[in-house]
Amino acid sequence: MEPIEIKEIGDIRVIGFTVTDSLRNVIDKGIVRDMHTTIKNRMNELEARTADGVYLIQIYSTEEAFTPDVLFEHIVGVEVNAGQQLPEDMVERIIPAGRYAHFLHQGPESTIHQTYDAINNWLYTNYKDAWRKLDVEYWDRRYKGEDAESEIDLFVPLQPDR
Repeated sequence: MEPIEIKEIGDIRVIGFTVTDSLRNVIDKGIVRDMHTTIKNRMNELEARTADGVYLIQIYSTEEAFTPDVLFEHIVGVEVNAGQQLPEDMVERIIPAGRYAHFLHQGPESTIHQTYDAINNWLYTNYKDAWRKLDVEYWDRRYKGEDAESEIDLFVPLQPDR
């Protein structure tokens, strides 16, 4: 799998909800799905949002190797501009500026692990490792959950010195 493009992005301010849990628990309990529903239902509170698409930011521990049982932070939210106040029960995170590879997952969300496997293979082939502190998914009107026509944009940071 090749990326759609390699691009430089600036900081992206995201406001939404966060949980620290393992991938296994997040999938088994539907935690991210529930956070997605919550942010979609509360978008009207974020008047300074720049679009109606939803980001999933996954921030990984740098302390231990990734497994489905390692805890890491999951943030589900929307991009907002600087004028947006932070609602009391939400969090703010910044997707850091940098060089990202942009990939596209097509098909049911439950098969996204296959796309991530292909991304990791691409990173190993081109960068000799799958280094990254985070992944970013972007769900817009093309996101349809388990529908075969669903699409999710995936962004992975590339090492700054490469």
